[in-house]
Formats: sequence, structure tokens, C-alpha cells
Amino acid sequence: MSRILILHASVGTGHKTAARALARAFELRGAAQVWCEDALDYGPSIYRQFYVNSYIELSEKAPVLWSYFYERSDRDDTKLTKDLRTLMDRFGVAELDELVDRCRPDAIVCTHFLPVNMLGREKRKGRLPQPLYCIVTDYNGHVFWVNSYADRYFVASPKAAFMLAQRGVHPSIISVTGIPIDPAIAEPKDREITQHKHHIARSPVVTLMGGGIDVDTMRQMTVGLIEEMGEGSLMVVAGRNEELEAALRDLHGTPKVDLRVLGFVDYLDDLVAASDLVVTKAGGLIVSEVMARHTPMVVVEPIPGQEEWNADHIVCAGAGLQVRLPEMVPLLVHNLLADPARLQALREGAQREGQPRAAFTVAEQILHEIS
Repeated sequence: MSRILILHASVGTGHKTAARALARAFELRGAAQVWCEDALDYGPSIYRQFYVNSYIELSEKAPVLWSYFYERSDRDDTKLTKDLRTLMDRFGVAELDELVDRCRPDAIVCTHFLPVNMLGREKRKGRLPQPLYCIVTDYNGHVFWVNSYADRYFVASPKAAFMLAQRGVHPSIISVTGIPIDPAIAEPKDREITQHKHHIARSPVVTLMGGGIDVDTMRQMTVGLIEEMGEGSLMVVAGRNEELEAALRDLHGTPKVDLRVLGFVDYLDDLVAASDLVVTKAGGLIVSEVMARHTPMVVVEPIPGQEEWNADHIVCAGAGLQVRLPEMVPLLVHNLLADPARLQALREGAQREGQPRAAFTVAEQILHEIS
């Protein structure tokens, strides 16, 4: 019976979501004990604040600067990359070693590069006998994920595998599995039955996800979709963004378009399964979840760097379309809904690309390797 320590970092929600999905998969596959921990909890609070806030400030409020940083740091031989690695080594998660000693896991699984690099240092010094596994949670292979002491990488796509190999990772330790998502998504759901379950009476169904999109942009897209859809149901998910939910509450549908504004819901997967089309940002986890349900996507406003890679992957896979200007979303949605053949082609692309069993695949391979 195996003991598994899963480490993520609370920079956005995707890394934590992947970690929880893996924890569930390990439990379902018989692991004796599974821990799921935020690596940033095991270091100085000032480091955590700096790390999280700098990412948010750059990626959301200064995307051009973030793009420059992302591209400049995606080379292992630059001074910027070396300085950042040194910073992580010196001021990072100092108490992580104590966590490992306390848990005594048989394997350590990381869904963020920060704990990979921190624990890779310990392996280099001969102080970490456990195998160290790295789960890349986007559709690229940025150099920050690369560590000479990682025992295996699990990546989303052949392109990501190629990128890691170009950065010196031996192909024999790269497994293309898809990004781990909630194992429950591997269970099929009928679209019409799911619509009936949630009292969604009108078709087609479009779900607009508000995560990472500012209030004004969301309101603009919602108003435009109500006007352009013609008929159907528009489900707008504000999540935990109470400001966004409040800003949309005064909007109403039409005699032919039902509008439903939702806050945080625990049935997001049902909405994806019930939808003919999903409009969303291009986070690695959410796009993987949508493709696993074979639902076409319109990706809007990708953050420079990893979201651009994710969005490009979706388009190249034929699973969705990308729009950089939110103003164009309503017209694109209208055109897609009016073209069933094109929508079906995107659905088939999502079906080809989706990996609903990715969490199980990763868990099964790791358990096999350490058994």
C-alpha cells in the first residue's frame, strides 16, 4: 500500500485543481494514504505574498510585461532564469523538507514547478530518496518545469513533450497523458438529461465562464450574447467573484433567450456537459475539462504566455476557436450556432483531444513504478 505526497502552489486555481484530481485518483486506485499540500504554506509568508501577487499583477494588469518576462525566462542560459532559480532556492519553501520527513511518502508528485525545483535541490544533495514526479499543467513545456532530478514528467500533449526534450529532458522519462482532471469527468453524461436535471428548457445552450475576465468585459459579452444568440439558454458563471455576479444581476433575457447568472456552483461539469458551446479563458485545467466533455469552445483574451499556448493548442486540435477581442465573441457564437456542421466538427475535435482519464493514467503509472 503506497503513501503519496502531492504538492501544488496556490498561483491561480489550476495547479490545486490538478492536485486534488490526482489525490482522488490515487485514492480510487488503492493508495494507502494521500496528502495534498500547498508548497507555499511551507515557507516565509512574505515570499508567498510576493510570489502570488507578482504573478497576478503582471499577468492580469500588465500582460505585455508578463509576455516579455515569460518569453525571456523560457531559456535556461539567461541570467534572468538563473537568478530566478537562485531566488527560489534561497527564499522558497524552507519547511518543505520537514513535511516530507513527517509524511514519509513513497512518491512525491508536483503539479507546480516550484516544489519540483525545491525538492530537486534536495535530491541533488542526496537527501531525498523518493521518486519525484512532475505534472505539467499547461499545453507547453516552459523551462521552469525542467529539473535534472525529476524522475518523470507527465505532460498534456506531444508538443509539450517535444519542448521538454528540446530543453534536455530525456524522452524516456516523458509520458503524454493529458492534464489530470476530476476523475468523475470520466463518467459519461447525456446532454439532454443533464439539461433537464438543471431545468434548462431552451436549446442551444451556451455557458460563459467569468474566471479571469474583468467585470466590464463580462457585461459587454453577456449583453452581446443575449442580442446575437437568437434563441436558447445563456448560462453565465461568475464563480466566487461576487462583484461580477452583482454587476450582471440587472440583466434580463428575452422571450427567446433565457439568461441565468450564477455565482459559485458545484455542478460546473454538469453545465459543460449540458452546453452546446462554452466561452472561457484558456487555463490548462478548464480547457482540459471542457474537451473531456467533448464540448466545443470559444477561447477569449488568453493571457500572454501559457494561455496563448493553450489557446493555440485548442485551435490546432480543432476543438475550438480563439478570439482576442471580446467584442467579437457574440458574433462568433451566433455564426457557430447557425452552422451545425462546423459546431459538430469542433465537437469531434474536442472528443479526439480530450483526456477524461488523465488523472487515472498518471496515478496508475506512478503506483506501478513504485510497487
